[in-house]
Amino acid sequence: MKTVTIYTDGACSGNPGPGGWGAILEYRGREKELSGAEAETTNNRMELTAVIRALEQLKEPCRVELWSDSKYVTDALTLGWARGWQARGWRKPDKKPALNPDLWQRLLELCDTHTVTCHWVKGHADNPKNNRCDQLAVAAREQLVMDTQNQRADVGILRDSKEFGPYEDKTTKEANAMSEKAIVYFTRDLSPAGLKKLFARISAPLTGKVAVKLHTGERNGPNIIPSAWVKEFLGDCLPEATIVETNTFYEGDRDTTEKHRKTLEVNGWTFCPVDIMDEEGTVMLPVEGGKWFTEMSMGSHVTRYDSLLALTHFKGHVMGGFGGSNKNLGIGMADGKIGKKMIHQREGSDDMWSIAMDELMERIAESTKATVDHFKGHIAYLNVLRNMSVSCDCEGLEAQPVVTPNIGMVASLDILAVDQASVDLVYALNPADNKALTERIETRHGLRQLSYMKELGMGSDEYELIDIDNGDAVITPAEAVKDVVPFSPFML
Repeated sequence: MKTVTIYTDGACSGNPGPGGWGAILEYRGREKELSGAEAETTNNRMELTAVIRALEQLKEPCRVELWSDSKYVTDALTLGWARGWQARGWRKPDKKPALNPDLWQRLLELCDTHTVTCHWVKGHADNPKNNRCDQLAVAAREQLVMDTQNQRADVGILRDSKEFGPYEDKTTKEANAMSEKAIVYFTRDLSPAGLKKLFARISAPLTGKVAVKLHTGERNGPNIIPSAWVKEFLGDCLPEATIVETNTFYEGDRDTTEKHRKTLEVNGWTFCPVDIMDEEGTVMLPVEGGKWFTEMSMGSHVTRYDSLLALTHFKGHVMGGFGGSNKNLGIGMADGKIGKKMIHQREGSDDMWSIAMDELMERIAESTKATVDHFKGHIAYLNVLRNMSVSCDCEGLEAQPVVTPNIGMVASLDILAVDQASVDLVYALNPADNKALTERIETRHGLRQLSYMKELGMGSDEYELIDIDNGDAVITPAEAVKDVVPFSPFML
């Protein structure tokens, strides 16, 4: 992953009043300057805008060293204030409204894509880059006042017009317009080759020691992602990665580590390390902004990894309605005896499945958020829409027959977008082809998974679907599935 240094500053006359912002991006000894202005704004809005416009210039996930003289920006990001405001519906702990929620929402989206480290620098002191940003901001503000009082302006100042490292050579306005939606990549190629091709689009954030969370299945389960696919994929793309799992809450072939390892052998997961993360105990990870949990119990080994790939078989689920990346992480990362019980069983109840419908969806999403936040900036999601029974892979040979057509695979750096796109693709099928799965989703209130992830600020339900089979054309879910054929058992 490339490392970019960004300096930013904002300036405002009157506060509120006309304001300007400036930014400098540095990459391998080269610089790019940006600035802009607004007719009626505040100093804090200009400080935020400078950071946002600079990050929007990055055309791939990057490590960013951000230097700002605004404690409002650096403390809110570093100390988690902004995430807390977002989780509380843009309210502070005292229930007063948090200011500038539109800009904070956009900035947090960008921070989900890039790994941003903040540094505070004293303003108007001895940092030449910060001083230069101040000059850019003041000049943009004064130019606006001089030229078009009370009209918005967006002035791009570009020192070097050639291709510039990881930046797009566009005006900030164009870059902003292109960056409003999440990106979801799509392929119809259900094969190891398709898996590798799709993964290449989301691989950049996965650095260091990489964990791959997938459902390895009950013994001889027929619908899981084929182990032969995963073997080829990992061998070529992530040869040092480790598959991670946790034991089950229910009694069966995977509720103890000993039985789980025997099941792994039966299903062919012997070609790389498989870490049963709760084998040696548990760890509590914080849940920011949740209404059911403040922390979630995970397998203790989760802290051994730097990055995580959620490689998910998308299908139905007897309680969740559907199982996508959210369910894969929310249930699959929670340890078998404590975390999964926190999600499924109401305290004091003898029924281990006493929590269902909307509350279950919310608890799953909050558990997922603990994992997503833990790996923030180093996590990616890939859903395989193949052999989509209405049953989860945890049902093994007892799973209901597959009747929903195979569609393809989707991948994103946004967990909400990747699950939203998967659901949209299913709903875009002919009614005769999607009836079983959509009924399963709706009767279990499965769509609450998506709406609650949005409420928790976990991602965007608005996305562009990029067809990597056809020159990266932007397509609709209906266009993606227009040539899908009805399911046949011979497709298994």
